[in-house]
Amino acid sequence: MLLFGGIMVTSFLVGLFVWMEDPRAIPILRTYFLVLGGFALFNLAFLAGAGFERATISEILAYLRMLIFAGLWTLYFLKSARVRATFGRNL
Repeated sequence: MLLFGGIMVTSFLVGLFVWMEDPRAIPILRTYFLVLGGFALFNLAFLAGAGFERATISEILAYLRMLIFAGLWTLYFLKSARVRATFGRNL
């Protein structure tokens, strides 16, 4: 649970950088999505390797949701004209 608390605090801080339109937001966001997606993918692979015997359905869905979240927002920040207009570049 401590790890998810850390993810929550980090998510808030990254969101704050983006909201404040800080020039450092894009590199921080790139790292955030990479770490978050990698964390979810690693845990899903670990659970799959164990045969999903030690996992609850809510745990599997949480990691899937995290992976989808990171993937969709990464695509948005890569392709958005609004992001380019705000930050001068995309992810």
